[in-house]
Formats: sequence, structure tokens, C-alpha cells
Amino acid sequence: MKWPERVRGKAGLIFLVCLATSTLFWFLQTLNKTHQTTLNLSLDLSSIPQGWVLDKQQKPQIQIQVRGPGFALLGLNLKHFWNPSALQLASPSLKQGKQGTNVLYWSSEELQEGVGQYLPSSLQLLSLKPKQVEWPVQPLVQKVLPLCPKVWIQDNAWKLSRPLKLSPSTIPVSGPKAYMDSLSCWSFPFSIMPQEATNGAKQVNLEPQGQMLPGQNAVLVEWSVSRFTEVRVDLPIVLRNAPEGFEIQPAFAQVWVSVPMDNPDISEIKVFADFSEASSNKRYVPLEVQQPKEGPKLIRLEPHKVELFKRKNP
Repeated sequence: MKWPERVRGKAGLIFLVCLATSTLFWFLQTLNKTHQTTLNLSLDLSSIPQGWVLDKQQKPQIQIQVRGPGFALLGLNLKHFWNPSALQLASPSLKQGKQGTNVLYWSSEELQEGVGQYLPSSLQLLSLKPKQVEWPVQPLVQKVLPLCPKVWIQDNAWKLSRPLKLSPSTIPVSGPKAYMDSLSCWSFPFSIMPQEATNGAKQVNLEPQGQMLPGQNAVLVEWSVSRFTEVRVDLPIVLRNAPEGFEIQPAFAQVWVSVPMDNPDISEIKVFADFSEASSNKRYVPLEVQQPKEGPKLIRLEPHKVELFKRKNP
């Protein structure tokens, strides 16, 4: 016997409503029962003693096992999922760990007290691992470092026409001693778009680098760029510190330099051969190029060394 289409559709809807209602009642009955669950909680480290810094980037964690009504456990899990805030504890004590390193220490009583304040009153704490927490720290040291910007110019045809002027040029930096000992300067990115301007000044914010904190929030950078082009010139080689009668061959060097198009002056570029740097057999001398701090920049030099010989007397 075939049921009319309207009757079959109505029966299907009634079935779905009954299924949803029974599922809801089952879910409510389940939540009314007592359950237990396990959570991993990070410890809040905002109360580190002054003058110390964490030796590890990640935060210490503890694992707790709790038991209670399903409704309370569901609320705790949702809270932990949507807002996994760190566990607030009393200020840790500072002591020496098993390996002779300095550590922050939380006792079992302090951990239990913090967990008790975090959990709803209807939940019971079953276990806590580890029983106590030790987390390594390093003394915080301060060092004055020069600033070394990493310059990026959008168009490769443009280059700095003079060194950047930084104000201030040095800043105090604080951080773990192990990291600070390896730092020779404080670097930061600085980008220039020549299409907008060929010179100017811009304030750049200095951001923390891991656990290392700059003592200055910003630096003023003054810059100037010019469009450069490559040229090749033949320059005489000047022999220095040589005894009388010595000469070099060849007498000229080919120098490729990058010069500003608005001021292609290369008169300050000089090529030298220093006799004191000659090879052990006094046959070859390396070449060196003297160039100004601003303006033309050396690209390539040929040859790299010249032959040294003593002029024969007529």
C-alpha cells in the first residue's frame, strides 16, 4: 500500500523532531552525570622577579585531572578552548636548580591554590602533574649597541648617495646574557621608495627581538638616494713605500665603479700598490682602492695584483 506523498513528508518531519528531542534528552541526562577530564594549563609568568628573564621561550605547563558534573566540565572545556588564559599563581621564588642554574620555583601548595581558584567550585581536582615546577631563568643584562639598519631600496638602479644619519646612533638593549654576548649591533629593517622622494627623514619603531628589548622605542633615520650608473675607467697605479729603483707592471688598472648620475665625479678614487704588502719573493703586490665614503662605489678591479721589478741602471 502506498502512502500519499503529503502523509509521507509529514511522517518524516515528525520522525526527525522525535529524534532531535530524544537526542537532546539523552545529552541532558549525560551532562547530569559525573565525569572526569584532563586539561593542560600554561602558567602565567608576568610576575618574574625584576632583573631576570626566561631561559626558554615557551611557558611551563601543568596537567590537571578533574571530576564533576557534566555541565561544569563542559563550561570549563569551552572556556579553555575559546580563552586559553594562563593560570594565575603567586609570585615564584628564585632558587638554584639541580644543575646549578637559576630557576623559578612553584611549590605543590602554590600550584594547588592557583588551580583551586581557576576551577569552578563544583569541580574536584583529582591529580596534578608535575607536583612542583622549576623553570630556568637568566640574569637580565644591559648593553649599549650601535644601530645597523638593513636597507632595502625598491629600485635597484638607486643607491644611497651618503650613509644614513641615525638619531640616536646607539641604544641601550637588555636581554639574557647568553644572547647579549653574541650581539654586536641592533639591526632593524628600513625601506626606501625613490619614486616618492630622493631624500628625507623617517621615524622607525624599534621592535623587541625575542627576549631582547631595546631601551629606545624609535629612531630617526635621515636618508638620501641617487640614481647610479656603471662606468669603467683606467687609473694610474701609485706605488707606495717602495725602495728607490722599484717599478710595477702594468702601470694602470681598470676600475668599474657605480657613480651617481647627477654627480659622476670619480676624481677621489685612487689605486695603490703598497710595497710593504708584497709577496714573500717580492714579485707581486696586491692592489687596493681608495674611495670616498659618499658617492662612487667600487664594483670591480682588474688586475688584483701587479708585478714588481727593479729598474736596471743604464
